[in-house]
Amino acid sequence: AISDFWFDPTSATVLHEDGRTALRKSDRAYDVIVGDAFTDIAVPAHLVTEEFFRLVADRLEPDGVFAMNVIDNTERGLQFTARDVAWAQLEQGKLYRRFIEFFEDFDVLICTTASVSPFPHANLSVEEINGEKMPTYMTWLAIVYGLTVGLPSVVSLPCGVDHNGMPFGIQVAGPNGSDALVLEVAHALEQVLAANPQTARAVPDLAKLRAA
Repeated sequence: AISDFWFDPTSATVLHEDGRTALRKSDRAYDVIVGDAFTDIAVPAHLVTEEFFRLVADRLEPDGVFAMNVIDNTERGLQFTARDVAWAQLEQGKLYRRFIEFFEDFDVLICTTASVSPFPHANLSVEEINGEKMPTYMTWLAIVYGLTVGLPSVVSLPCGVDHNGMPFGIQVAGPNGSDALVLEVAHALEQVLAANPQTARAVPDLAKLRAA
């Protein structure tokens, strides 16, 4: 914030903690609360829940304002025409039918949870994979959001570490409404993976993290 957004730390009280935690600790009411927190390209899940928004409302003055950063996605969305949206709806229908047809021959689909190894927090997104430049800041997540077009039931499981020694995960997906089947398969697979040191859930070295 100091180097990129000209923030003067002497002009405000800086709390080095999670925003939700800070709001819980104090009953102070604010005129303005700004929501502009991101992990890589998305707002942390616990900052977009109904409980969080109720907490924000409780900490605002009667005429207070909660300003949340959504401008980038809004501007991108406004560039699409009605024809673009209609085309996308038709294409989603085609993809959905193909997704359902896949499960006529297979019980579940198993694939990786991410296309790349975990990367430094300072990198806001992935710009290139295997020499191919990503056209948008979200493209590297296609392995995840692509499945949502088929409205599937999905469970994500830890699966050891990758070639860089970083946590690796897999997705178990089934057709819409197959929650029970997907959970059963995921539970059985989790037990099998846990029995093998190479695929068991990665446990962080807390002592090393504290030292860092």
